[in-house]
Amino acid sequence: EEGRGEPVELAEMTASGFRVVRVPPLLGRSFVEADELAGAPAMVVIGYALWQSRFMGDPRVVGRTVRLGREPVTVVGVMPEGFAFPISHSLWMPLRLSALDVQRREGPQIGMFGRLAPGATVREAQAELTTMGLRTAADFPDTHAQLRPEVMPYAASILNLSATESLGMLAINLFLVMLLVLVA
Repeated sequence: EEGRGEPVELAEMTASGFRVVRVPPLLGRSFVEADELAGAPAMVVIGYALWQSRFMGDPRVVGRTVRLGREPVTVVGVMPEGFAFPISHSLWMPLRLSALDVQRREGPQIGMFGRLAPGATVREAQAELTTMGLRTAADFPDTHAQLRPEVMPYAASILNLSATESLGMLAINLFLVMLLVLVA
């Protein structure tokens, strides 16, 4: 509003993504599926630090129209202090995808995350995902032949490690902790 801007880390996220992370907004709401539809009003969820620094912690920020670049958007929620998912983000917009927006065999890079069902193991999830990937590759060989879905811990995906590498890193870290305990 004052004509000054500042860079923010923005992530596009689905309504189901907010449900998976299981962190409710401090104020207002996160996204619902209708927010992802083409033509839905432009909206954002803001992070706690941004709420404090740009809006002085005003609880009336929910429902307020602000500018994101040149676009007016409505603030629908404020996330609690410390929430910065997926990495260090402070602003979230609904993920809106349309096949009409991309050329054939091209498209946006999309990171997906989920939560294992109670009692499920990473090995079982990987087996199921591998089967789905092979089936999709067989059904769409022109576009999905190279599809290789992989289940990995979230932290490993951020660090760009494979599941095997992340287990190796975990083993090394456990060894170092045990060594420190023995030395101390």
